[in-house]
Amino acid sequence: MSVSVVAMTDVSSEDCDIMTNQTVCTGNCFITNETMTNDTIILENTDSNSMNDSKILFCRCCINTNSWTVYQTYNWSKSIQDMISYSFYLGYTVMMVPMGIMAQRFGGKIPLLLCIAVNSAVSIVLPWFPKFSGWIGICFLRLVQGCFQAALYPSTHTMLAKWAPLNERSRLTTFVYTGSECAVILGYPIAGYFAGSPSFGWPFSFWFFGIAGFISCGLLAWLVTATPQDHPTITTEELLYITGNGNANKSSPRKTPWKHILTSKPVWAMVITQLGSTTGYILVLTQTPTYLNNVLGVDVRS
Repeated sequence: MSVSVVAMTDVSSEDCDIMTNQTVCTGNCFITNETMTNDTIILENTDSNSMNDSKILFCRCCINTNSWTVYQTYNWSKSIQDMISYSFYLGYTVMMVPMGIMAQRFGGKIPLLLCIAVNSAVSIVLPWFPKFSGWIGICFLRLVQGCFQAALYPSTHTMLAKWAPLNERSRLTTFVYTGSECAVILGYPIAGYFAGSPSFGWPFSFWFFGIAGFISCGLLAWLVTATPQDHPTITTEELLYITGNGNANKSSPRKTPWKHILTSKPVWAMVITQLGSTTGYILVLTQTPTYLNNVLGVDVRS
């Protein structure tokens, strides 16, 4: 998403055009030559002799209502771009524990399906939202994505606990986390390619990942079950290998000792450590495309 945010914004004066004084900003604010909002950077001509009363110089953020297309780029400030990026993590953080409880109670498959399906649907419709709700609508959609994507790791760990024998759990968990990081590594160039391609454009990065998400969601619904016992094609030998090879999750669920967890010093030490690690990771993940584009002058769309 961080690459796509950079690709869908345009603050360069080279992209400015002369248009009529009566336009509608993509931030849903009415613009005339007497009014101006913070959502739009208006670049007025300093030469009064060449200033036309019926025209102003402004960036492509402002467009005529009849000329809007889904491929439009927007003149959003850095603070707005950051709000779009970090609104995802607000929902992600708030819903992490509730999604974990849901996965524990209903199994990992249902929350994981909801996570992928909702994120895919939002990704597909997101490019159209600036026309109707501006950057606030994008923030809302990113918040929704974060809320549902909070189910990803709790659901995955719940399913690993059911499917992975203890003597293979560390290795299988490593494979899962490696796949997540590989997706991030591949996502950057894919989003950059679509954004810079004259045949596609930045919306295709959202549509591509949305369609890929629905495909993976279908495969998950078809091939995966919450527990080995529920799988229709598992053999007796496979079931015995999973459940009999040191699997510690055959007993009934126990009540979560919340009081002991919340008052445990080692738990809080791990929380603080993870908080620092995750904060650095998120900053690198979200700010790298912006830094490359705005500071180093590397066009992420090229």
